[in-house]
Amino acid sequence: MVKNAQAKGGQYNPDPGTASEAMAQLVLANRILAHEGIFDYLGHVSVRNPENPQTFFISRSLAPEQVTGSDLLELNLEGDVLTQTKCGPMGNGLFTAPSTR
Repeated sequence: MVKNAQAKGGQYNPDPGTASEAMAQLVLANRILAHEGIFDYLGHVSVRNPENPQTFFISRSLAPEQVTGSDLLELNLEGDVLTQTKCGPMGNGLFTAPSTR
């Protein structure tokens, strides 16, 4: 199902090469996971920035089915907000970095 999903700018790619592609797929992931009932308004998903592995993208505090590109934040591995959206800051130090594997 996900392989045929459309992300902004093209087909779903499990290995996004740009920050824009990763952010588009993060929005898509939020919508899919909410639609499938995998998590509710308290759930979240994040993605590493393929252009800077020392940062990751996550949505601001918002129900996943409502997430859009303007709701995404870029955080460093310490959880500090580096790039804020027009919606305003989410606060610093609220998140831990996704594990590296």
